[in-house]
Amino acid sequence: MRKGSPRRYSAATIRSDLIETLRDRFVFLFQIPTAITLVGDYMPVIRFDDIVIECKEGENLRRVLLRARAPLYNGASRLIHCRGIGTCGTCSLKIEGPVTEMTAVEKWRLSFPPHRSESGLRLACQCRVLGDLQLTKFAGMWGHKTNSSDDDTPS
Repeated sequence: MRKGSPRRYSAATIRSDLIETLRDRFVFLFQIPTAITLVGDYMPVIRFDDIVIECKEGENLRRVLLRARAPLYNGASRLIHCRGIGTCGTCSLKIEGPVTEMTAVEKWRLSFPPHRSESGLRLACQCRVLGDLQLTKFAGMWGHKTNSSDDDTPS
């Protein structure tokens, strides 16, 4: 870094510093022993292929899977996807277990090809983990081929 140039911080660094500062002040103000966690001890377990992942309750499913380097995207969608805003549909999964209700964006995206609203798939980027989950990723760029008769061409 050049002398006199402003120091740059990443959003992740700022967020983690803020959380640490707030936690320290909260513990100091209320004299809570640091061995006690403020959120709780329950950590949902996610099973995806042969991977078992623990995460915090309420975490975004897409972020949890990416952090664990789980194979969330198929083929070219590993490089070309919407980065979690819910518009591409490439993070679709079959989810068994408690997650948040469908968002408006998720309903919209899953309502047109190549997805079908009756397929029962969910978008990982739009779900928050509420308990233990079993995940299944299907074939196809959008992970939409829930049976062998599906193809990538919209009908």
